Amino acid sequence: MELRVKPVLTYGVYQRREATSWRPWGGIQTEEEAQEEVRRIEAELGDLASKASFPLKVLPVSPLKSAEDLSGVKEELSSSDLTLIYAAGGNILEELVSSSRWSIIFVRHRSGPLYRWYEVVHPSFLRKRSDEFRQSGVDVEDVVVDSYDELLWRLRALYGLKKALGSRIISIGDPGGWGIGGRAVTLARERWSLDIRTVPYPDLAKRIEKAKGDEDIVRQAHRRADEYLSQEGVTLQTDRKFVDNAFVLYRVFKDLMEKLGSEAITVGGCMGTILPIAQTTACLTLSLINDEGYLAFCESDFVVIPSGILLHHISGRPVFLNDPTYPPRRRGDHRPLHCS
Repeated sequence: MELRVKPVLTYGVYQRREATSWRPWGGIQTEEEAQEEVRRIEAELGDLASKASFPLKVLPVSPLKSAEDLSGVKEELSSSDLTLIYAAGGNILEELVSSSRWSIIFVRHRSGPLYRWYEVVHPSFLRKRSDEFRQSGVDVEDVVVDSYDELLWRLRALYGLKKALGSRIISIGDPGGWGIGGRAVTLARERWSLDIRTVPYPDLAKRIEKAKGDEDIVRQAHRRADEYLSQEGVTLQTDRKFVDNAFVLYRVFKDLMEKLGSEAITVGGCMGTILPIAQTTACLTLSLINDEGYLAFCESDFVVIPSGILLHHISGRPVFLNDPTYPPRRRGDHRPLHCS
């Protein structure tokens, strides 16, 4: 999956008229200046794409003077996730902003020729010459002035959001939500379009029993437990069988993830229901899956899981479900704590 970006340059070309104001201000006023700006933008976006640490597809820059020009880029706009609007001039921002895709407006102050919309994007476009924000689809956080670092982190965030929306996740046992129960599951499906696949505990019990009857799986689990416990800084403070069982459970979970086509899994009843079935806690198992770059959450808590999925895809790193804590005021640290 990649983030598809369609960049466009909006501008105007004006004819001199006597005894009247005949052009808006801005550094791009002719076709030649517009073409030079297109080349500048393409070079800058090429440099940005080379720095992106996520899959990014930047389509060619299209210069647009009027709404009539939109017909030539309609297909590329509709197939893109994001319209990146270089708002040098013109009056077609409303036509470019769509509810079906994201939009970012880039304006220049000091990074190149001054853009007209640098002056008026806030009062004239976002507020429509009023005291209230009236433009749908974009707000002040979607306007970038000069900085490609500011643009890049926004693209990274939108890539993470694209990956998070519609994600599939396996719930061992019934999914729920801290404080609001099933309402959290409904919201996760409605707002995040999460595809939650429930695996009942009786089904999990059969899978664990079958895995424990497979000598190869048991032998591999024992070997991997040996390797894990031999790492520097690791001390065994429980019965060894619980560690072996955690690696058997790991194999069961990974097989489920492969079968159901999911990169994410969560465990309901992880402080109780799973213990007599797996003969271990799920904590080490989930930690191992997270270490491999997948998503593994305890508690099947869909109050917090959607934000964890989003953070994972934005950062490209493992995430940790934890409770907020109150550190000593003067120490300046924060301790993420949880049962696992």
